[in-house]
Amino acid sequence: MIELLKELILDFMEYKFPASIPRQVEITPVPGKPTICRGVRRSGKST
Repeated sequence: MIELLKELILDFMEYKFPASIPRQVEITPVPGKPTICRGVRRSGKST
């Protein structure tokens, strides 16, 4: 069991996760107003 866990951890450490996921969102800014992106935490708002 320990060997299996070691193998799973090593496999996970070698995996290359994508930097971000491209989104298709169109935002139309309103002149003179701030643009705000709201959402649940850890949902990728800042990328």
